[in-house]
Amino acid sequence: MEKLHESKAFQDKIIDILKENINDKLYKNRDEFEKHLKNIFKDIKLTNGLKKAILMELSKRDETADYCIKGRKKKQILI
Repeated sequence: MEKLHESKAFQDKIIDILKENINDKLYKNRDEFEKHLKNIFKDIKLTNGLKKAILMELSKRDETADYCIKGRKKKQILI
């Protein structure tokens, strides 16, 4: 039960950090957006899977965005 409570607290902390950093900036470059996320989460340790999940949930495809080349080409708009 204690692990569940710790997990919930960790999730709440992630949500709080995201809420505190809401802005209107639109990232059209994935590397810039990843740097921004790394900066706002600098005080907590996120697994690679969790980092990727956050990145993907805050991203969507955009034909005008910079090419994102990681294995294959795809374009994303990052908010």
